[in-house]
Amino acid sequence: MKKLTLIIIAAALALSLASCGDKTVPDGMQTASGPNEAFNLYVPKAWAVNNSGGTASAFYSSSDTSNVSMTSMMTEGAFQTLDDYQNAVEASLAEVLPGYEKISGFDDAELAGLPARTFDYSCRLSGVDYRYRQVFCVRSGYFYIFTYTSTAGNFESHLGDVEKILTELTFK
Repeated sequence: MKKLTLIIIAAALALSLASCGDKTVPDGMQTASGPNEAFNLYVPKAWAVNNSGGTASAFYSSSDTSNVSMTSMMTEGAFQTLDDYQNAVEASLAEVLPGYEKISGFDDAELAGLPARTFDYSCRLSGVDYRYRQVFCVRSGYFYIFTYTSTAGNFESHLGDVEKILTELTFK
């Protein structure tokens, strides 16, 4: 009888733990990151998850391709700290993006509870004005870079969703 009771308790515990996985996704959101990534990126259910590029990403709609992505890269060589990444990215963006303009930042922030930096910038590509927000941090030998990209005209309309996405982001 004790053995049967233990089996029933073990089965109930296993079932309750198995169902917990679905409850970790915040209400109204879906997972945009893969199982092998070191983070959980959640986006609103209204957004379309894009699994085709090897990067955790999602876009708003086919008519409004505002998008978010989360990437990682190893800290190596001269890139070890937030300052290192900030200096490198600012110089690089100014070189490669036509009409690059830093709008705000680099401001101290948090990304999933870790010290981070955030900044907004703009550029003009193929005659279209774009706005970007990047938030980046360092964790366990990697830089994690969150990017929100939108046309200048749509940028403000998705900031509520972007803030929710950033609030719900977690590391595994």
